[in-house]
Amino acid sequence: MEKSKAAAQFLDILFSGEDLDRLRAYLKDDFRFEGPFFQSETADAYLAAMKEEPPVGFTFKVLQTYENEQGVCVIYSFEKEELSTTMCQTFEFIDGKIAHMRLIFDTQLFLQPY
Repeated sequence: MEKSKAAAQFLDILFSGEDLDRLRAYLKDDFRFEGPFFQSETADAYLAAMKEEPPVGFTFKVLQTYENEQGVCVIYSFEKEELSTTMCQTFEFIDGKIAHMRLIFDTQLFLQPY
């Protein structure tokens, strides 16, 4: 499967909030996640966190996707209730699975009451 398609499918599953166990097939065991509010060193720890606080009530729309030999960068608009921002998520692949993911966005919006 091409990397951009795998990244898009991953985000679709994630933001659906349904049957998050399906995400495991996309991730290497030693998958690392880096985000402003959460970091993880394994696929299982990442999935446990996503199940504990499923990403429900969010919508997203892909604005741009970039792909190179190592991975994919997806830039998307993100909305939850009255909050709206642009996010950038990178996916680094090794042996056809996601080995590292980085999420970048302006955290200030999430720290203000809305």
